[in-house]
Amino acid sequence: MKQFCLSILFLVGLATVSGAQTMGTLTENGVSMDVKAAVAVLGDGPALTVYLLPFQPTPDETAKLQAGDTFWLLDKASPDAKKWKNGSPFGSFKLGWGMEKESVGDTKKATVYVYSYNVGAEGSNLNANKFGSDVPVTLTGPLKEGQEVAVTSKGSETFSKSTLAWDLKLKSKVLASTKKK
Repeated sequence: MKQFCLSILFLVGLATVSGAQTMGTLTENGVSMDVKAAVAVLGDGPALTVYLLPFQPTPDETAKLQAGDTFWLLDKASPDAKKWKNGSPFGSFKLGWGMEKESVGDTKKATVYVYSYNVGAEGSNLNANKFGSDVPVTLTGPLKEGQEVAVTSKGSETFSKSTLAWDLKLKSKVLASTKKK
């Protein structure tokens, strides 16, 4: 009985931690996707890409994201069939230091890339590229494999007839990229 109670406490603790890890929304033309999971991958450039998901990924799905593979998301069942009839939306928030390698971790010297797919309408995709000095972004924690990082940012970008907005409070352990070069 004691082991059973400890197991329940462990599982409840995991659920509470993962639920508190990530909050936020990715919005495309007024349609919002609640971010329920974030997968942070440190790759070449150097760059930190945080995948924004409306579901908790399986270990296999996480490994695919770690390898830079997002094509499987095109066939992923919708987490809300009333809102997204033909597949799951997703997005990413990327901080890159390709032009400022000596400033890795300094968000003001990063380039910021925000991407959304299938959020506002079926098959839609929007992306915004900005300088870190133009977007409020905070990054805490070391950019090292296995360490936890927190990323917060809120902003928007308006295109001719579309608007991409984000309000993110993300926490994730950093995974090393396994993408083949």
